[in-house]
Amino acid sequence: MLVAAAALASLTAAAAHVAPLLATAIALLLTPVWYRCAVSATDSWASTVRALVNTGRKPLAEALGLALPATLDEERTMWTAVTRQTLRPFGDRSDALDIFRSSPTPTPASTSVTGPDPTRSP
Repeated sequence: MLVAAAALASLTAAAAHVAPLLATAIALLLTPVWYRCAVSATDSWASTVRALVNTGRKPLAEALGLALPATLDEERTMWTAVTRQTLRPFGDRSDALDIFRSSPTPTPASTSVTGPDPTRSP
């Protein structure tokens, strides 16, 4: 604001460059308005990102072989452990995710790999 006031005050000088000084003063005086617009846009963007994260929680947990816990506190603990696992994969708490692992689904007998199918002829 001080720069804008200085630009406006310098307009009274004898050899003032009017166009650059006015542009500077106007731009600096509009800075708080632009800042509020940016904050407002960021708020709606944050809501959109939050909704995207909430929508993708379950598919991401399933893709990682994890089961979503029943309580929000346990889920926060799980996602904290996931984050730590990605930052330090072989750290001292690398087994922290074991309690959240989902039990493996049994493979159907028709797709098990035990050898050639005796019912099919070559």
